[in-house]
Amino acid sequence: MVVYNLAIVCRDQGQYEEAEQLDRRALEGLEEKLGPKHPDTLRTVQNLAIDYRNQGRYDKAEQLCQRTLEGREEKLGTKHPDTLRTVQNLAIIYRSQGRYKDAEQLCRQALEGREEKLGLRHPETLETASDLARIYRSQGQYEEAERLFRRALEGREEKLGPKHPDTLGTVDGLA
Repeated sequence: MVVYNLAIVCRDQGQYEEAEQLDRRALEGLEEKLGPKHPDTLRTVQNLAIDYRNQGRYDKAEQLCQRTLEGREEKLGTKHPDTLRTVQNLAIIYRSQGRYKDAEQLCRQALEGREEKLGLRHPETLETASDLARIYRSQGQYEEAERLFRRALEGREEKLGPKHPDTLGTVDGLA
């Protein structure tokens, strides 16, 4: 668990290669002790996918994210918050690759699931709304992007306050 937590700290500090090494080390141990489909193993696979995404290594990130998604759908179902987080992460990978239609489809799926499970004003729902807005903006669908950015901004100001980094990121997206 220490290795896992240290990887999170490295990732949060932008030390993606070091986070990758730590996540790979944690993954080896978890696969050996708990098996490849255990929730803790899948969480580490997801974190490794994020490490690769942050490094611009999208093919590897996509493979690991797909593996996580398959395992989480099998173990947790399609509407579980962890599964929906993986769907959203895969959408972000697709957006980074310029695969906007694929990204849009997955992000909509994640948004609908989060609205249903967590509610319209939950921070994770608002995060997904912002991600979908970015996808729309990338496709030139500015009215739809603005609508979602405004929705996310209103909710984040209410839940997190006007100076929170997530709120300010939404302001930046809207601008």
